[in-house]
Amino acid sequence: MPSASAEKSVRFSLDDVDLEDENDDMEETDGEGVSTPLQSPPPITPTPSPTFSESTLDSSIGPLTPPPGHPFPGPSGSRHFSVREPSALNTSAMPKLNPVLVSAHPMQWDMNEKPDKLISLLRDNGGDDPVGTLPSGEPIRQMQVVHDDLADWPLLISDTEELKVKQVLLAIHNHLQKKVTGESYHSRKRSEQMSISERYRERALSIPIGSPEVGLRRIDFLPGRMYVGLKVKSGTDGHWDFILSVTNQE
Repeated sequence: MPSASAEKSVRFSLDDVDLEDENDDMEETDGEGVSTPLQSPPPITPTPSPTFSESTLDSSIGPLTPPPGHPFPGPSGSRHFSVREPSALNTSAMPKLNPVLVSAHPMQWDMNEKPDKLISLLRDNGGDDPVGTLPSGEPIRQMQVVHDDLADWPLLISDTEELKVKQVLLAIHNHLQKKVTGESYHSRKRSEQMSISERYRERALSIPIGSPEVGLRRIDFLPGRMYVGLKVKSGTDGHWDFILSVTNQE
């Protein structure tokens, strides 16, 4: 369980934060890779910060409203992605995911932290359990994870062998640690910029000035950092959606 941050006040403007360019809007990983080393941006110059409250969030985070027939919350309109079998899909049947990925309870994983401790606590084989199976019975070797607030950055995870739980958890963490461009931030509505700024300030409380970890990341675009689970949803054109659900409550 992530530790609570010490109470302190940090004020600055995101215009002073180094927003690096990304090389790719779409990335492929087997979940075991390491993000490219990042250079330290210049120190943050304190400036007045906007006021923001996360009491009102979309349906992917708390307060959470579960969709009908599903045990955990999911976003209301996440973009679609495809996981296809060689033959025509029967969309009345659904892939079966490992329960660890379907519902995080009682894992309580802060996705800003590496999932090493979580993986070591998994009861079965330290996270080496398969991710799940397709309706045909074949193991899942490829999946794409999306969230409405990360619509520009869908995460593709694939392997020649069956995917493992720890691969997916590591891939999600590494994906969310990627730095974002200034264009990505400034293209958002003002209200969204304020929300992103507030989440970055909260995360920056535990980051030393001058650390390579300083800088706006994809995780700051999410309405919460706590992993809730993956929801499998049948699409309308012969594909399945794997939707990332998050919350800001530990």
